[in-house]
Amino acid sequence: MSPERMRGRPERERKPLTVEEIAKIATEVALETGGHVPTLVIEGSKGSAVCYLEGFPYEQREKRLLMAKTGFMVARKGGVGFLEGVSLVSEAWLSVAEEGRLPDVPPSEDPNRREVLIVNRCDVKAKKTVSVLFEMLRDGEGRLVDLGRIDPEEEAGVRGRGKAETKSPLMDAFVEGFQRGMRGRGR
Repeated sequence: MSPERMRGRPERERKPLTVEEIAKIATEVALETGGHVPTLVIEGSKGSAVCYLEGFPYEQREKRLLMAKTGFMVARKGGVGFLEGVSLVSEAWLSVAEEGRLPDVPPSEDPNRREVLIVNRCDVKAKKTVSVLFEMLRDGEGRLVDLGRIDPEEEAGVRGRGKAETKSPLMDAFVEGFQRGMRGRGR
């Protein structure tokens, strides 16, 4: 299944991709290619689009700016209509809290960090973002050999919060940029 399955169908038949469908595609790509380029899957009232974010910045502030700019540009182009959902697939470092406390260093500098593939999906109408995480398991030569699903609740030792619901400043930045771009289209 791919985002293309949504194109060419009457509006009433088109269904948004779920985070699980996007995660399935993302894990297949990662295992086949040894990693995953940061990728946006954008779903709107008129169609969908896929954006590959080559050269994704390292700093969070720069990432947020890029996401806002990308949202703005996608809205201005006008091909997707009103934004219904957006997903971001990317690799990242993950730090895990020990005894309820996160390390004092960024995940990229944490000696106990884990390499992960993250799939975030924001349902714009519901104002809800869910995430699925996979640990990227590599062999001694650095080749990706498997992806192990991570349960965020279990990792954090937290119960009862809805295990996949998350907050994502990057997804928020894309949505805000898209909304600014849509407002400017009428002028």
